[in-house]
Amino acid sequence: MNSSTPTIERLGAGRTLLALGIALRILVFALLSPLNNDPGHFDVVRYIARHWALPAAALNTQSYQPPLYYLLAAPLYAATGSLKWVQALSLALSILTLFVIYRLLYTDKLLADERPRRYAFLLACFLPQFVMFGLYVSNDALAVFMGALIVAQVARFAAKPTLGPAVLLAVLVGMGLLTKATFLALLPVLFVLVAFVLLRRGHPARKAFAAALALSFLAAGLGSWTFVRNYRQVKNPFFSNLDQGYPWVAAQQRSYRGAITFFDVNLWKLLASPAVSTKTEGAYPLLLYGTFWYQHIPESNFTGDRRALFNYLGSVIFVLALVPTLAFFVGLFLLLRRLPRFLATCDLSQPEDRRLLVALVAVSFLFGNLALIIAVALKYHVWTLMQGRLLFPSFCGLLVPFGIGVGAFAGDDPARPDPPSRALLQAAMVALVVCFGLYFSSEISHLLGGWPFF
Repeated sequence: MNSSTPTIERLGAGRTLLALGIALRILVFALLSPLNNDPGHFDVVRYIARHWALPAAALNTQSYQPPLYYLLAAPLYAATGSLKWVQALSLALSILTLFVIYRLLYTDKLLADERPRRYAFLLACFLPQFVMFGLYVSNDALAVFMGALIVAQVARFAAKPTLGPAVLLAVLVGMGLLTKATFLALLPVLFVLVAFVLLRRGHPARKAFAAALALSFLAAGLGSWTFVRNYRQVKNPFFSNLDQGYPWVAAQQRSYRGAITFFDVNLWKLLASPAVSTKTEGAYPLLLYGTFWYQHIPESNFTGDRRALFNYLGSVIFVLALVPTLAFFVGLFLLLRRLPRFLATCDLSQPEDRRLLVALVAVSFLFGNLALIIAVALKYHVWTLMQGRLLFPSFCGLLVPFGIGVGAFAGDDPARPDPPSRALLQAAMVALVVCFGLYFSSEISHLLGGWPFF
């Protein structure tokens, strides 16, 4: 062990990463414009602050959305008249999200080993899109927080599967539905989770399924307001801005190329065009990958790859990110391979089985979240639906398989030599964090009147 190892370990400690992640969010908040490409979120906040009523579903581009974020933000705007104070709500939610993920990883030990925890938390702390989409005036900030909080409550319920934690879990899912329609994906997961846990505890099937149904109805009832309102006003409970005939919808639909749009994984297009262009608009997997790892769609005063000297940092990130992406899919395979044994022998008194239950719930939410995105894309063929930020409410479902894949790559067995995959993964993660740092440093320097660092 060389003399630098203790320093590296200290820098990678959970509390150090947590402090750095919070500091980064505060610094970015100070310079980031409150609005991105969806200023309609602020229109809703302003309408509520002025009229003390919710707008009609079709009034503007975002008024169809569930109201919880806007109801929390409107008093801040009414009291201060400042958009930056409204953005401060998003900052607070972003920091709280990081605390919840920290607790899941380091207190609940959702990932059992230190290296997977560290690498997963590195992404939560520093992934540019995850940081920035937690800081805009948008319901994304609350949706991401609610997603992490629900997974944390699943961990509480797994440890103590009694009425109180179960009801609180259902209430949180209902609050998620009052934040964003994404949480529809959690209703079937909630039903299966409660029924499975009660059956494993020896309750009769009739009682287990009745309780699961009751809690699902509780969550759906609490979160149904928007869907009822939309049906009453426009006869469509799932009404959105895609149904309002905006010119940008028709313009984006022209990039649709049929089935190949859903299967085009020609990464070279993304490397050649790190900012969105006609090369990537018609390739949904590339859009999802590109917008997860980088600001592929210019959306803020962090101008990113619109500056010539800065153009291909995104391309470097996309190449480096192939390694953790592979780790995610390896971890997902390993996790799902354990599912049959788990279903047959699950014992919630064992920490390992509780971790596995929470992991499977988080991944189920991710699958449901992705299925909703694909279903809407199949209906409308609008390429901006394929954004990585739409997966952020199920971010824990991404971190857990990634962490399991990290464990497989690392091969932490003192009796065996280090596998080459460990060095590859470590190099990729270090390089990614350096690139994230270069991205934020260059943007901040540019906004402060300096020049990019390269």
